[in-house]
Amino acid sequence: MGSNRQEAQTLYNDTYRPGYNGTNEAKIRERLDELTYQYLTNVEPNNRFSFKEFPDIIIKNLTNSSFQPHKAKRVFAKIETYLIQVVTNPWKKEFHSIREYCGFYQTRIESNLKGCQTIFELAGYGTSEVDRTT
Repeated sequence: MGSNRQEAQTLYNDTYRPGYNGTNEAKIRERLDELTYQYLTNVEPNNRFSFKEFPDIIIKNLTNSSFQPHKAKRVFAKIETYLIQVVTNPWKKEFHSIREYCGFYQTRIESNLKGCQTIFELAGYGTSEVDRTT
């Protein structure tokens, strides 16, 4: 059980390291999906996430009658892509702050996953790096 998680983490980290050329990306994604499924179906619900805030965010959204899981999945994918860009391009100023009140954030992120700013805080963004005035 723990080996599935470890293998998935190693595979994921190797895939997004600088210099990765993208070969076999479909096979890697398929293997990651398989390992993730195996891990999540065999582990206790309270131990599925490294951060306790993730299940809190999900549970909070499940109580919302307008919650749509497929849209929340897309939000997690967008956040993942953004954070990968932060890691691979730390010199780019557009990744130094997050504008919570811009159209994209409001319509694509916050409207589909309430409380997602917590994820950015876990990634190291503080309140001074989150632009709430735009």
